[in-house]
Amino acid sequence: MAIKTAVVIGGSNGIGLAVSRKFIDRGYAVKILGIHEPDRNVIHGSECEYVYHDLRYPNEEYLKSLAQDENIDVLFISSGIGRFSDFQYFHTAEIEKTFLIDTVSPVKIIREFYNKMHRGGGVQTFTAVLWDQSQD
Repeated sequence: MAIKTAVVIGGSNGIGLAVSRKFIDRGYAVKILGIHEPDRNVIHGSECEYVYHDLRYPNEEYLKSLAQDENIDVLFISSGIGRFSDFQYFHTAEIEKTFLIDTVSPVKIIREFYNKMHRGGGVQTFTAVLWDQSQD
C-alpha cells in the first residue's frame, strides 16, 4: 500500500509549516511547495520533500503532474501575503501581487486538482490579507 501524501503550498512557515508537521505526525509524506525552505529543525527526515515554487510564476506543468499523481491524497494551500499598513497607501502593484498570490494562483491550482477532488481527495485553502485596523 502506498504511503499517503499531502501537498502543502506555502508550507515553509506559519500555519502551513504547522500543518505540514501535523501531516508528518499522522504518517503522511509531505511535499512542501514555497519560496523558502522550511526550518529543518521543525520539518526533517525522508517524509518531507521541499520544492521551490513561487505563486507569482506557478510551474503549471509541475502542478499538473501533482494533480495526476495517484499518491497525492491532500492539497493544502496556505499561501499569502500580509502587510500591516493603512489600505490607502497600498500601491496598485502591491494589490495586484497580493491578489495574484492569495487568489488567482490558488484558484488555478484548485482547477488542476478539480478531478481529484471529485474522486475523494481533499483540498483546503487558507489565505489572508492583513492590514492595520488601528486607524479605521
